[in-house]
Amino acid sequence: MELKSLFGLEGKNVVITGAGSGMGHAAAKLLSDLGAHVYATVRRKPMDFKVEKEIRVDLSRQEELDALVNQLPDQIEALFLCHGISNTPGNTNALEVQLTNYYSFQYLTERLLPRINSSGSVTFISSDGGKDWRSSITECLEVISCKTFGEAISWYQCHPECTGGGYVFAKKCQHVYVMSKVHAPEFIDRKIRLNAIAPGMTKTGPAQNL
Repeated sequence: MELKSLFGLEGKNVVITGAGSGMGHAAAKLLSDLGAHVYATVRRKPMDFKVEKEIRVDLSRQEELDALVNQLPDQIEALFLCHGISNTPGNTNALEVQLTNYYSFQYLTERLLPRINSSGSVTFISSDGGKDWRSSITECLEVISCKTFGEAISWYQCHPECTGGGYVFAKKCQHVYVMSKVHAPEFIDRKIRLNAIAPGMTKTGPAQNL
């Protein structure tokens, strides 16, 4: 059996964020090689191979997320959320880190869920940085309960003890979101798979603040 047949994505619409570098770039290349119609977002680095559509977007901003949603197809087979920024000395905006590395994951998933085909999938590239999610589950669930960008921003601003953890707290939220939603009716009733992978330390774009 050929790889294209095994994955079943040839000719299907897939959306992948963070495709300009690192794991997102590698995943986008694989999806393209499998024959998928790839809709890829980038923040700084442009794509160096052909995709169906390349969209430059700052995923920490609601207006840009909404504009992104309007540029995506009505039917999507798979959503891969691979983007992220680091909280290094060159990027110390705690709120931007939280909105990019977590809340945009939730926002895009829930905005695009009605377009995802039954038996489709949503995948997060998370990190083992979130492995201690149990210690912050109450706070993570509070973020997940925020229904709007404004609510999320207010929560983050009121909890500097969490946002100060930057990248780690955002990854904990990703883990808890998947745990809390994987059997939710909006996913399970349509057989939409929701998964997160949690790789360890890897030399990728976020490590270079890209």
